[in-house]
Amino acid sequence: MDDIADKAKAGAGALIKSAEDMIDAMTKKIEAALADPKSLVPGGGMAACTASCYSKSVQTRLKAFGDDTSALVEALKKVADNVTKPMQELAAGLEQAMGQ
Repeated sequence: MDDIADKAKAGAGALIKSAEDMIDAMTKKIEAALADPKSLVPGGGMAACTASCYSKSVQTRLKAFGDDTSALVEALKKVADNVTKPMQELAAGLEQAMGQ
């Protein structure tokens, strides 16, 4: 019971923060690739000839993926905001029920 109360006190903030950190790291990698899309092109031969076309295609897809990632971060923040108060109420209820 104490473990549940402790987790309720902590809320979903730590979990959401961890997810946000991972998504931020991925977003930075995407932004780096967008800044230098030619770094994604394999070197030599035929690939060198098609680097411009390939990099534009990758850049377009990475931008869309980055936009989706940003939307996911915003959704996670909303979830965290919506969960925080109920978790605090749960913690208070558990404390009261346990007489602490």
